[in-house]
Amino acid sequence: MYTFHQISQAICVGDVPPTDFPYGIPVIPEQFTQLCNEPHLQDFITDIRLEAERAQTTDFPYLPFRLFQTFDANGSRQEYDELYADRRRRLGVIAFTALLDATDTTIETLEEIIWAMCDEYTWALPAHLPIGMEAKQAHRLPPEQMGSLMAAETACAFAEILRLLGDQLHPLIAYRVRQEIARRVFAPLFNTSIHFGWEDTAMNWSAVCMGATGIAAPILEQNPERLADMIERVVRSLECFLEGYGNDGGCAEGINYWAYGFGYYVYFAEALYTYTSGQLDLLQRDKLRAIAPFPSHVSLGSGNFLDYSDGHMRVQLPTGIISRLAPRLQVSVPKMVHVALTRHDNRYRWSHAIRNLLWSNPQSLSQPTPPTKTYLPDLSWGIDRRSFGSTMVAFSAKGGHNDEPHKHNDLGHFILHIGGESLIADLGPGLYTRDYFHNHRYSFLHTSSEGHSVPLIDGHHQQGGRQHTAEVLSYESEPDGIVFELELTQAYAVAHLSQLTRRFVWRVDEQQHQAQLTLTNTCLFQIPATFDEVFISFHSPTLDDERIIWQGKHGTIIMAYDHTTCKALVEPITATVFDGSEQFIYRVRLSAQSRQVQHRCQCSFHISTIVTEGIK
Repeated sequence: MYTFHQISQAICVGDVPPTDFPYGIPVIPEQFTQLCNEPHLQDFITDIRLEAERAQTTDFPYLPFRLFQTFDANGSRQEYDELYADRRRRLGVIAFTALLDATDTTIETLEEIIWAMCDEYTWALPAHLPIGMEAKQAHRLPPEQMGSLMAAETACAFAEILRLLGDQLHPLIAYRVRQEIARRVFAPLFNTSIHFGWEDTAMNWSAVCMGATGIAAPILEQNPERLADMIERVVRSLECFLEGYGNDGGCAEGINYWAYGFGYYVYFAEALYTYTSGQLDLLQRDKLRAIAPFPSHVSLGSGNFLDYSDGHMRVQLPTGIISRLAPRLQVSVPKMVHVALTRHDNRYRWSHAIRNLLWSNPQSLSQPTPPTKTYLPDLSWGIDRRSFGSTMVAFSAKGGHNDEPHKHNDLGHFILHIGGESLIADLGPGLYTRDYFHNHRYSFLHTSSEGHSVPLIDGHHQQGGRQHTAEVLSYESEPDGIVFELELTQAYAVAHLSQLTRRFVWRVDEQQHQAQLTLTNTCLFQIPATFDEVFISFHSPTLDDERIIWQGKHGTIIMAYDHTTCKALVEPITATVFDGSEQFIYRVRLSAQSRQVQHRCQCSFHISTIVTEGIK
């Protein structure tokens, strides 16, 4: 980490930010005119123009008190959040249109949007405020000065828009934006030695809040001594963020939180690098070179990723950051077909979008997803993906502990993926509500062990907490597969459980386009007890004598088991997912038919594929 002296020396050298600040590219009209003609950006620009037309022909969304207080009242946040996000989407697409077309009407619309957003009671979401009236009144800061993700992102978007379009906006608009950012974001963060709780958290909040604020600071703060002090506090918080990553560079929160938290770390690092003409470079560290290729490690091809924790399986990663990291850190990047569009981001983050426009490199968009085996020892994730002709096939299993950020109780969980579908699947995140992030988190299917392919021990689920952990007994990478064995006794709060080991043997026959996973659980009790194995899928399975069959578009999984000792049952379930829609889930429960002191349950999964054109 840089010292305050180093930061001060670099910050106080020049009076005017360089012309390539904050993107490393000159922010001049000619640059945007050229981008309009780039073939790889045509879908992105078309999407912007369509969204801008909607923004100019429909009413600007009102944020009513009735929806603002819904989170306090019943824990629901989706209704308010969607209107709030739509305002940010309109801000972004109109600002883009002003950059690309620069008409008087567009500038007037942009001014009205900015003015309305400056009128918002608070830039924080209700879900990020203290819960209840007493807690709000007792907090050291009022709601309009609560440091949070969206407050920082709003400040960053406004500051960057001023940097790009400030001379075209009415002076009162520019003045008010500066005043609001100073009052709502800078003052509560930098005018006191009292820290926000997220400043030293080892997860995405520290990176997003400080990264976004740190980008805004050099744009708006003209006093170099004060700016140096602000940047030093930002850098200290970002060090805490990096502590959330082990030396393997894995993101326990999930792939989309890698893009979110690490994305803002990179955005700030590049802004600081350009502002100081290369004197301060937060990217040139071995740990950053480990974190940067994480998407390549967990890619399943064609925009699909391992979706452990609150990750999503289908993710359109910000193509700007992917393109930027490849040359800056010489790391591999996952296959990205198109520049990420505004519709791919339900929150519509300006910082992602503007860098998708400026940084996306067509060379980075056409990289294939190669076969590979990866083991992330700090996360205890094992991954093997292969190309069976034109079809991607992958196996992954995980250990870890049950107190990671955005954690699910999923120790020993595994995924089997064929051609864009996980037939043995992770459910990803559930609907974000108050209870989802508080005391009732593990009552939800998506976060509890009942929503994962892990055992049920004498009727008991896995428990949350750092003490509930998986020990890696062995991990062996072999030419034709993986052997991965875990000790899971501590994952369960079952006093009479003496031992639970879970062994995965993954074998691949690439010539025959087939693979097999043998899963063996050995469970020892002090008294006779029950044992259930659970398998989760979005595909309705077929039970056939001693087999269970999951059929996908590009392949089949046939699981064999001992029907003389185990009984299979399919449980259809309907659950509410992240976007509020209903999801059909099929849970197979394989139950031992008698109580035993020792259970040995072995299942064999045979994977075969249908080879089609193009990697699936």
